[in-house]
Amino acid sequence: MEIEYRLGMLLNVCFEKTPENVFCDAVEKAVKQLEDVRLVDYTTVENIHVEKIQGETTTKKHYFLFLEVETSSGTNVQLTEDQKCMFDQSLRDNYEIYNNLRLQDSIQPMVVYQVKRGTFQQLKHTMLSANPQSTYFQFKLPRVLRKDAFLAFLLDQNY
Repeated sequence: MEIEYRLGMLLNVCFEKTPENVFCDAVEKAVKQLEDVRLVDYTTVENIHVEKIQGETTTKKHYFLFLEVETSSGTNVQLTEDQKCMFDQSLRDNYEIYNNLRLQDSIQPMVVYQVKRGTFQQLKHTMLSANPQSTYFQFKLPRVLRKDAFLAFLLDQNY
């Protein structure tokens, strides 16, 4: 079960305001197209937040998808570039506004950043440590993550 419609969970690089549930559906549909691949977890963010951490700036707008996947038997799997492109195509198929902006070249293709196995479990523990009022069972990973420290952690976990 996936909780959707949490506060502040819209993606917006070019007035498109992509809802969390639309993005979630697109990720799930893309994963279903991958043979023997299971989604462990994911989060996403607009590129301006990642570029701020990396000390870069660009006028090209896009989303970053941080993704952890494994085989159905629980072993490592490295996605190919073509497989990573499936996530952008899935969002295009799922959200007409995003697709139109991609066609107009107003939004660039999504960057899929595959992280090491166990990354999201570590992130969860880090986030819980930063908020002692939360409990393990109450915690829900934000599907749109904009905190610099947590994004920097994910960027360090490249697969």
